[in-house]
Amino acid sequence: MIGSRSQLRGPQLYSENDAAALSGAALLAMRVLEEALELVRPGILPVDIAVLCSRRIRDHAASPIMADMTNAIGSRFGHACAISIDDVVAHARPTNQPLRHGQLVTVDLMLEIDGWHADVAESVVVGGGGHPLLDAQDTVWRAGLEALQPGKAWSDVARAMDLAAQGVGVRLVQGLSGHGIGLAPHERPVLPLVPKRSDPPAVLHPGMVVTLEPAITSGVGEVEDSEDGWAISTCDGAPAVTRERMIFVESDGIRVLGRSGLDDSETAAGYNPLRTGQGSGV
Repeated sequence: MIGSRSQLRGPQLYSENDAAALSGAALLAMRVLEEALELVRPGILPVDIAVLCSRRIRDHAASPIMADMTNAIGSRFGHACAISIDDVVAHARPTNQPLRHGQLVTVDLMLEIDGWHADVAESVVVGGGGHPLLDAQDTVWRAGLEALQPGKAWSDVARAMDLAAQGVGVRLVQGLSGHGIGLAPHERPVLPLVPKRSDPPAVLHPGMVVTLEPAITSGVGEVEDSEDGWAISTCDGAPAVTRERMIFVESDGIRVLGRSGLDDSETAAGYNPLRTGQGSGV
């Protein structure tokens, strides 16, 4: 999640010890995310999910830093997580509108603990079950993981995800980016899902920690901002889904930080235990 007023530092290169600390932060974020996703069922208020996230983060002496972020118009986000529904791609403030069966919901949360930051997100269907967009997301995610390697240009990773998306009849969402993360919540490099010719080149070097966060839609992929300056929605009303994890670039490959029940070796191959209801209650 990059806010329009985010101060980017870096790029930073981190050691194995740093990566271990960041993995701990990421694991805590993933566990809170899992618990939040278990509440995604008909009748639940999104704002109540956000309250749970805040409580769980603070229970572990961590800070729900998303709550204090401000955007370009000076509006404070005010919640521990963003909860985006259907055609809202990202950054939506949780509301008091009950969730309805079959809606697509993305929970995106950030935290800080002992100076280290974590940023993760996942999409699920209200009431459980599958959805073509979630299946497509698995394909795009796998393509991104396979392409994200040390020495690789980010544009090659974005291209691999774009080709995978086209292959399953969806599109990457324009205007969204991954980013470096570590001692600050947002660090360079900025990693646009749909790079422009004018974007500065980014190469993935060992020691970098970045977020891989493909957002896909069944529509044309263009987005518009909400009046509050936070929520980003598809221009054509098409639904969208997102997955975000933290990746440590090593000298001989990559490591997904903070693997949990939602993230194990099967997830990289397109299997998601929460989606199928195993151990989730969703």
